[in-house]
Amino acid sequence: MGRTTCQSRISRFCLVRYANIIEGIGIGHRGSHIRVWAQPRKEPNKPLQAMENIALAPYAWSLVLAGAVVVLSVVPLGAGRSKADFSMADLAAPRAMFERLPAWGKRAAWAHQNSFEAFGLHAPACLLCLVAGPNSPIASDAITMAAAWIHPALRLVYIGAYVGNVPPLRGMCWAGGLLCTGLLYVGGLRALLAG
Repeated sequence: MGRTTCQSRISRFCLVRYANIIEGIGIGHRGSHIRVWAQPRKEPNKPLQAMENIALAPYAWSLVLAGAVVVLSVVPLGAGRSKADFSMADLAAPRAMFERLPAWGKRAAWAHQNSFEAFGLHAPACLLCLVAGPNSPIASDAITMAAAWIHPALRLVYIGAYVGNVPPLRGMCWAGGLLCTGLLYVGGLRALLAG
């Protein structure tokens, strides 16, 4: 750690000069001397940093894909509304037309609403894993990585099973998606507490 002493007062030149070559500045005084000390900047290891970011990619992709599933859940709902003769007048009260929807259209509306609820649980779990960081055990945990990839796929199958009225498959997809989210919470919390 290098040290430099500036007599009497800190000159602007001294601070600016050191601020350009250091990461952190410490300023203190002892008697009539003011001391400025610092550590040299360390250049980040770019290939290593890229590898660390790749380790967290499943959690980021899971978040993006889960959001895409919520958006895609609008497709069967829109198809159901078109079968119910949706008109511009229905925009004043879109929920009032629920009774006019066909049976599969009602299930599409419920699947769409449930997609928001599932995303509300899953998104914080993904963010927790991302916050845990690349140096944590979560970056190499195969179970949580698999759970991150499987969740959006299960939610997509869930929507099809709900609209198609296949209760056993729908229930398994719902439970599997919830289990995947739970695994992400456990893995993320374990990584934060360990690190």
